[in-house]
Amino acid sequence: MACREGHMLAAEWCRKKVILETGCSSLVGMLQDREGYKSRLRFIIKEAQDTGCSLPAWLVEHTKRGQNGVGQNGIAHELAQLAKRIGLTAMWYLCSPACVEQLIARDCNFIFKM
Repeated sequence: MACREGHMLAAEWCRKKVILETGCSSLVGMLQDREGYKSRLRFIIKEAQDTGCSLPAWLVEHTKRGQNGVGQNGIAHELAQLAKRIGLTAMWYLCSPACVEQLIARDCNFIFKM
């Protein structure tokens, strides 16, 4: 469901190729398989694939958990702790919670074209 949301946000924000990164190698395989996937998750996977059709191009890549900030003191960990403290989840479009600002700045990949 996060991949579907990522596709929807990317389509809203930009009209370029999108790369989804995940630490789950089985999810990479599910999203890359365009037909015939048999699972209880097939409807969710199909939704994520279908929302990707609104983009010029997209692909999904496996990254090590250490690279995507999931580990202790990573972005995902800090956001999970925040959600537990305040009892809800949210999405921030133009700002981020103070607890992850420095982590995001360190993790962002800016691509500049000359």
